[in-house]
Amino acid sequence: MVESLREPKPRISEFTHPLADRLPFRIQWADSTSTAPDRFLQIREIRRQRDASTIQRLYFPEHPTDEERAFFATSAYVARFYSQRSTPPQRPQAAPTPRATSTLAPEAECSIQAAMHAELRAVREERDRLRCELVDSRAEVADYREVPTQLTRARARVAHLDREMARLDAELD
Repeated sequence: MVESLREPKPRISEFTHPLADRLPFRIQWADSTSTAPDRFLQIREIRRQRDASTIQRLYFPEHPTDEERAFFATSAYVARFYSQRSTPPQRPQAAPTPRATSTLAPEAECSIQAAMHAELRAVREERDRLRCELVDSRAEVADYREVPTQLTRARARVAHLDREMARLDAELD
């Protein structure tokens, strides 16, 4: 009676990996009792499914991801800011704020101002370096966008050459 309540054991060809629902593809097992042509067809089907999942992960520039949208918005802002670098934005002149009189000696004030200017210069240099890195990264991203197109062209070329080789083999026989 207990035996009838249990689920039947799955055949090896029906086995799925315990983490299959978390994987982007299902693990398939070749049936060891199948004949060589059947195994060949199973392997071909597994490869076809793998290639289909690869194609699904290709990049389509007309549908940018959220990260890309954020990146482009940031880079547009930085580019606009960088183009205005020669003419810094004008702040409205308000009434000067009263400052407390300094109790430091003039030499100490000069050294503090010199340190502040040096730090400001270092911050500006770092900002400029980061802007250059951003421009380089943007060019690199543009290069990566061409990779799926080049891959598709290469696959089409390989398929064409395979057909051509098969045709030439047939002519030689």
